[in-house]
Amino acid sequence: MPVFRLRSELVFPDPELAEDGLLAIGGDLSLERLLLAYRSGIFPWYGEGDPLLWWSPPERALLRPGHLHLSTRTRRSLRQHPFEIRFDTAFEAVIGHCSRVPRPGQDGTWITPEMHAAYVALHRAGYAHSVEAWRDGELQGGLYGVSLGGAFFGESMFSLEPEASRAALAALDARLAAWGFSLLVLPVYSLVLALGGDHSLQGNAVVRFDRWLLGEGHLYRGEGVPFDPEGVLSTLPAIVNVLAGFLAADLLKRRGSTDAAVRQLLVAAALAVLAGLAWHGVEPFNKKLWTSSYVLVTCGIATATLALLCNWLDLLGHRRGAYAFEVLGRNTLAIYLLAELGMSVLWLMQLNGKPAMLTLYEQGFASWAGAKPGSLLFALGYTAVFWLVAWWMDRRGWYVRL
Repeated sequence: MPVFRLRSELVFPDPELAEDGLLAIGGDLSLERLLLAYRSGIFPWYGEGDPLLWWSPPERALLRPGHLHLSTRTRRSLRQHPFEIRFDTAFEAVIGHCSRVPRPGQDGTWITPEMHAAYVALHRAGYAHSVEAWRDGELQGGLYGVSLGGAFFGESMFSLEPEASRAALAALDARLAAWGFSLLVLPVYSLVLALGGDHSLQGNAVVRFDRWLLGEGHLYRGEGVPFDPEGVLSTLPAIVNVLAGFLAADLLKRRGSTDAAVRQLLVAAALAVLAGLAWHGVEPFNKKLWTSSYVLVTCGIATATLALLCNWLDLLGHRRGAYAFEVLGRNTLAIYLLAELGMSVLWLMQLNGKPAMLTLYEQGFASWAGAKPGSLLFALGYTAVFWLVAWWMDRRGWYVRL
């Protein structure tokens, strides 16, 4: 298995190149390298006597702050026997306990003296923090982690008394939610499965159902884990999108492009967006999983766009630029199928040792525009290519009909 060796330069390889989560070996635990690692989705993890290893596993546990689910038994225990929760009053004691307290099925510790010193330095620099559960003036449990931007990366926890670490985690979850943090990230996926509330690609009914019905060997692995963004259950929100489009088109067919019809579409769009934003607090937006909040908001945006186009083109009579939309509508099915086929071909083709689609995106767009702007520009460029195909077919009078 190829593993990158780090030198003195402050740089990491692309986390996408990690093999089974292991990305690199070597380097150091300096403050600057640790901060770069966390910003890149990488963390150090190695045992006593082992070389320094850097990991970026495909299965990362993600919790949305304010949505931690504890068992009824745990909640009852914490109500009846509450702990005193403190923040950052005993960081070194917390990391020391985490390194010494034995855990079932784990021999030794990954918190070596070097790791201990590195995270204490992070704490003194204001990046690493501890949450502590105290009782009668004695530290009984706690956790520590690294805070960067809107994310908190939990590292390790310990308990000397039952439920103490869960009390600390619940307090951290509430504090992060109050401060508007976006994510609580835990490196050990099984821990979050035990606690509940996971919003990663592995922790949802869609993936579990597809894996049970289809098997991992038949699922897409482009995200590093078996996952199909168009699996069995993911077709349900797609059906909702189609039905929303059908209802909007049916309204226009029955009532025409009138002021009343446009107003009705805009009201429906606003209600859908507001409902999606409200529901987002319960089920967060997730494009890959097509969560219901995401479906509501996107249906609302699409309906509003349709209403505004009807107002602009039909009611106000501004026809300039209308052909750009019409040319795609005249061969919708053909262009959709050709675009899907093109994406499949680009994914299967290899260019510079990677799928051609990734190479085109990275070298043609992300290299100069950045990751997110480059992704948008790549999508717009791909759309422009197939608009030209649609224009070429329209000029020749070629139309595909069912």
